[in-house]
Amino acid sequence: MTDTHMKKGNWVRDSVYPYLSFVIPLAGGILFTVASILLGNTITGFILWLAIYFSWGFRIVRNTEYLVIERFGKFNRIVHSGPRILCLPGIVDRVAYSDTLRYRELALFADEKERYRVDFKDGSTPVVMKASYRIGPQGNSVEDIDEAIYRFTYTMRSMDEREERIEEILESVAIPQLQTLEIADALLQKDTIAEKVTADKLARSALEAMGVELNPQKGLIIPDITLTPEIIEQRQKKLQGASEADKQKALGLGYARSIKAIIEELDVTWEEARSIYETQRGLEVLETLDANVSFVAPDMKGVQKTIGVGDANPRNHQPKQKRNEK
Repeated sequence: MTDTHMKKGNWVRDSVYPYLSFVIPLAGGILFTVASILLGNTITGFILWLAIYFSWGFRIVRNTEYLVIERFGKFNRIVHSGPRILCLPGIVDRVAYSDTLRYRELALFADEKERYRVDFKDGSTPVVMKASYRIGPQGNSVEDIDEAIYRFTYTMRSMDEREERIEEILESVAIPQLQTLEIADALLQKDTIAEKVTADKLARSALEAMGVELNPQKGLIIPDITLTPEIIEQRQKKLQGASEADKQKALGLGYARSIKAIIEELDVTWEEARSIYETQRGLEVLETLDANVSFVAPDMKGVQKTIGVGDANPRNHQPKQKRNEK
């Protein structure tokens, strides 16, 4: 443990503090005994003092929880689950910090007035992240756990500062990875990105320095990458553009195949085949519209002649039957 009051060589801490929890109740018992002698009842006074001492300092630490105890304002010890006795709490001993060793969840960017936006390659959109962490690393010995608890307690003095630091560490790894992707790819790879962040050596080392370890299975979770209305509109336009491009490509291929078929069938040049194709296509379009062609003369009023386009189409001209010869 690295704090100055934890270093070896502090004579007061090493020689005196461990015995205060015994000296104080003993001295108190002696005083009560002397007072009881003066009052005429020695045993009753001593028992009364012990009852006050133990009832005042008695604590039960629940499973997976711990207490950081300071004595006269200096770190003294860490106590784990079970019944514990503190020496005159508030006067000699003080619970500096209490917490659990279980995993807890931290919602990243929760204090933002507006949800945090990540600048992806194709736009900026909010991202939701959650971290699962606990005090650690929790080794095989109580000393390893106590070391992590000490760092977690004294590296930063408030829970807000600790969680802000955890957020900074994870953000510095996760955000750059997201920024190299397009939103659609990030949605598909969000679990892979979360695994990379959890396994990042620099992030793990920085967290360990403050007494924290991530959950190896779900250290970082990216439950959602929200698409803003602007991003949705851009994607729709992109899809529409791709659809229109495919349509034009199909039309172009159909046109080329038709011209090629005319050339092969009629043995004409490309220009002649194109003229035949375009003329036929124009007549077919007009025919579907049930169109007519009207003729007018500049010096004469009104329409001089109207011809149905369907009549102009050679396919509609059926050969007349010959009259029966008499």
